[in-house]
Amino acid sequence: MKANKKDVFKRVLKLAPADRPAADFTGSVMEMIEADAAREAALKSLLQQPTTEGPAFNFTASVMAQITAKNQPVIFKPIITPKAWYGIGAVAMLFLLLIGLSNSPAHTVTDQSRVADLLKQIDHLPSIYFMAIIAVGMLLFIDYLFTQRTSKTKAV
Repeated sequence: MKANKKDVFKRVLKLAPADRPAADFTGSVMEMIEADAAREAALKSLLQQPTTEGPAFNFTASVMAQITAKNQPVIFKPIITPKAWYGIGAVAMLFLLLIGLSNSPAHTVTDQSRVADLLKQIDHLPSIYFMAIIAVGMLLFIDYLFTQRTSKTKAV
């Protein structure tokens, strides 16, 4: 199959006429080369001429002013404001107070049994409460990390 294709290709090449360049091919190529040489000479003379323009008088000062304007430190604010911390603390205290007061037994109990009752009541709470507490704790930790990082960058 390949040999047959090669034979067909050879026959097609034999039938095709030979390529002949145009009559003035060499002359046009030489004209292009001479034009390129003239452009190179003009460019070389232009590049060798001394420049007459220089930078503006206050060029360095203006560039440095732009650089220092962009290098001012960024001041980060904490994600959770102090007012929000007080609100979170108040909600947590209210939550613990409601747990302690709800379903309290009618008989007098000691401090140990109060803690045990509180733990039993916490055990019966829906799991979404614990997920919310964990999420708030993670947010507090992330806020702590951000404030620590910004205070280190301010110190440096």
